[in-house]
Amino acid sequence: MTQAMNETGPAVVQTPGALANPKRLESAMSTLPAFDRPINGTPVNRLAKPASRRAASAKPEARQVARQSAKALAGHQAARWATGYVVLSVSASCGLNAYANTQHAPSEPVALVLAGALGVLVPVLVLVLGKVASLAWKAGRQRLAGVLGAIGCAVLGLSVVHCTEAIALLTGSSHVLALLLAIGIDCGLVGCEVTATVSE
Repeated sequence: MTQAMNETGPAVVQTPGALANPKRLESAMSTLPAFDRPINGTPVNRLAKPASRRAASAKPEARQVARQSAKALAGHQAARWATGYVVLSVSASCGLNAYANTQHAPSEPVALVLAGALGVLVPVLVLVLGKVASLAWKAGRQRLAGVLGAIGCAVLGLSVVHCTEAIALLTGSSHVLALLLAIGIDCGLVGCEVTATVSE
């Protein structure tokens, strides 16, 4: 009996002499690798996984890749919407803070301009502090992020008070309703800024 190589591995070529001598045939088969010893005359690779088993093992990997892609897409979309909300809320908060500051400023033009400029600066400070605190937390500087977050909360409280007053004066609403809208504007600003930073 002789051996021949094909694409799938060594194949057994049975010769008349080998068939006539069963002992020689058995001795020749014993020299083949364990995974290529024939069953009923057919070489079988026992190390190869069945196609169904390979497909079953590939399914969890495909599901994991799909979940990761879905999470990445959701994070990207959340960052886009959060950025849009930040732009709107900063614009609204700047106007409301400026209006509230001018209500208590002297009547001189310079004082009114400076008071309005300070009002515009308040939500910008909140935005910057929120951004830096989020980046510090993301970088593993939790203590620094906590300090910056506390400072940002102080400025945020000032902005909420100014926005509440300005909304109540402009719309004639009660201070409770004005406060709810002010919280939605300023606190939503901070939350969306943190979301946009974390999702990057």
